[in-house]
Amino acid sequence: MEGDSRNSKSNICYKCETEMPLVYEHEEGFGKLYFCSKCRNSRIDYRKCEHYFETALYYLSPNITQVTTKCVKCDTFLRAHKKKDFNLNKLPVRERYHNPEAPYLIKFHQVRIEMQAKIEELKLTSRKISREWNIQVWYYGYLESNIWRRKREFILKRSGYKCERCGKPSKYVHHRTYERVGYENPEDLMAVCKSCHGKEHSENPGLDIVSQFKIHDCSQ
Repeated sequence: MEGDSRNSKSNICYKCETEMPLVYEHEEGFGKLYFCSKCRNSRIDYRKCEHYFETALYYLSPNITQVTTKCVKCDTFLRAHKKKDFNLNKLPVRERYHNPEAPYLIKFHQVRIEMQAKIEELKLTSRKISREWNIQVWYYGYLESNIWRRKREFILKRSGYKCERCGKPSKYVHHRTYERVGYENPEDLMAVCKSCHGKEHSENPGLDIVSQFKIHDCSQ
C-alpha cells in the first residue's frame, strides 16, 4: 500500500513524461498526491506502516485454528507456524483472521477517500480550463437542441426505428464521425440500440469529439 504509482521513486508522469508536482499532502503527511495537469494522471504515495508483528492463535472457523504472525497495525501476513511448536495456552487468541479495524488500514481507507475526492476536483479544474471542457459542454447542449431532435427523428424513421447493426428496436442515434458535428450529413449518423451503441464506441476508440471537432464555415 505504498501508493498508486508505477514508479513511486520518480515524479515524472509515465503517460506524458512531464513532471508531476506535489499538489496536496494530508495534514499528518500520511499521503502525498502528485498530479499531472497535462494528461490528468495522478499518483498517491502513502506512508509505510511501522509494523508491529504479533504471533497469535487465529480462528479460521469454529473448529479450525492456525498460529500466524501478522502485523497488528496493518494486518500484513508474515508467516504461518506449526501449532506443535507453541504453547497454545500462552498465545493471544484472535477471533477473526482478517482485521479490517487495524489502525493503519482504517487510516489508509480514510485518506484514500480524501485523496480520490481531491483527484476528481483537480481533474474538473483541469478540464474547465481546457479545450475539452468547452467542446463537451457545447456538445451536450447541442444534443438538447431542437436541431438535433429533428435530425435524430429523421435517422430513426429512416431505419424504421430498427438498429442498423442488429435489427433490434433502436432509441439512439450514433455519430459515425464527429468531423461535421452540428452540420452532419445523413451518412454520418446511424440508428442503434443501447448495446450496439456501446459496441460502436468500444470498437472505434479513435472516435472522439474533442480530437475530431472542427469549426465549419456555413457560408460555403
